[in-house]
Amino acid sequence: MRKKLLDLIHSTVNQCFQKGLLKDVDLPDFVLEVPNNPEHGHYATNLALALASSQKRNPREIASVLINQFDDNEGLLEHAEVAGPGFINFWIARDKWQ
Repeated sequence: MRKKLLDLIHSTVNQCFQKGLLKDVDLPDFVLEVPNNPEHGHYATNLALALASSQKRNPREIASVLINQFDDNEGLLEHAEVAGPGFINFWIARDKWQ
């Protein structure tokens, strides 16, 4: 599941670069982890925070751009949201999670 989500994140970032929504830069190191608090989703990433300095933009704005560009053809995600200073929280669709 984690690999599928990482693939979706990478393809989304590449689409944002191609569309000019984000500056095309080397992807910084970022974390995709299971949050300690289950109310924060099944997975969370700090990608928008990691991209903020190279993009010279607010991390919450970057997170919103990414969420709006997710092309989830497989129906992997039930929901994704911007949280805190720019984290992205993901909930995996029930039929994919089980």
